[in-house]
Amino acid sequence: MNERSLQSCIVGFFDILGFRELTQMAERDFNQALGIIRDIEGLFQNIRSEYSELIESGLDIKMFSDNVCLSFPYDSSDSNLSANLYSLIEILADIQINMVFRGFPIRGGIALGMHYASENIIFSTGLVRAYETESKIAIVPRIVCHPTLTDVLSQHTRKNSNDEDVLLIEYLDRDVDNFHFINYLVRQAESYDWEDEFFGMLEQHKEVITKNAREHQGNIKVLSKYYWLAEYHNRIADPEYTDERYLIDMSVLFPETCKNPLK
Repeated sequence: MNERSLQSCIVGFFDILGFRELTQMAERDFNQALGIIRDIEGLFQNIRSEYSELIESGLDIKMFSDNVCLSFPYDSSDSNLSANLYSLIEILADIQINMVFRGFPIRGGIALGMHYASENIIFSTGLVRAYETESKIAIVPRIVCHPTLTDVLSQHTRKNSNDEDVLLIEYLDRDVDNFHFINYLVRQAESYDWEDEFFGMLEQHKEVITKNAREHQGNIKVLSKYYWLAEYHNRIADPEYTDERYLIDMSVLFPETCKNPLK
C-alpha cells in the first residue's frame, strides 16, 4: 500500500483473546511466555510470506499488543471488491484457525472505509467500523462483517456469479443474531486436498476447545466463549457429513449455567 495515500479499503481488526493471561504468565515465567510470543510472531511471518504477492498489491498487516489490523485497498469495480474481500477473508480464516490451535481464539470485525497507514499512524474510518464491530457485535470468538459490508456484498452477489462470489457465500455464515461471520472451518475444508487432512484438523480443533474449556470451568465469562466455539464446531462436524467421534459432548463439558451469549 502507498503509505501516504488515503484509500478505500477493506479493513479487518481483531483482538487476540487470552493475551492478558499471557502477560501475567510473563511475570511468573518469562521464558515460557516469550516462547509463545515468538511462536505467534512466526505465524505472522509465515502469513506475510505465504501472501507476499498480496502484500506487494497493497495488503497491509499491523500488529500492536493483542490487536491486529489488516487492510487491503479496492477500486470501485465490483470484481475488485469481490476478489480483495475473498483474499482478506482467506487470510483471516487462516490466522483464526492457527490462533485457535495455539489456544488463543480471536474476535474481530471487517468493514469498508477510507484508510491511511504509515509507520507512525493509522487514520481510518474502516478501522473504526471494524473495531466497533469487534467490540459491540462480535462478543464471541468470531470475525463479523459490519452490516454495511454485508449489504454491499449482498447487492454485489445479486449482480455477479463468478467463482469468488460463490466461495464468499460459502465462507460467510449467518449466526443466531443474524450477523454474518467468517466460517473459518469451511475455509479449511476447501484448502485440504484429502478428507483425512480435514478430519485431522477437526479432531485437533475439538481437542483444543475441550482442553481450554476444562481449564476455565470456574470462569463462566471465558467458558461461554468456548461454548459458542463448541456449538460452531459441532455444526461443521455434523455426523451427516463426518463422524460422531468428531462431535464435542456439550452436556459433559459445560455446566447448565453456561449458555451461548448470543442467544
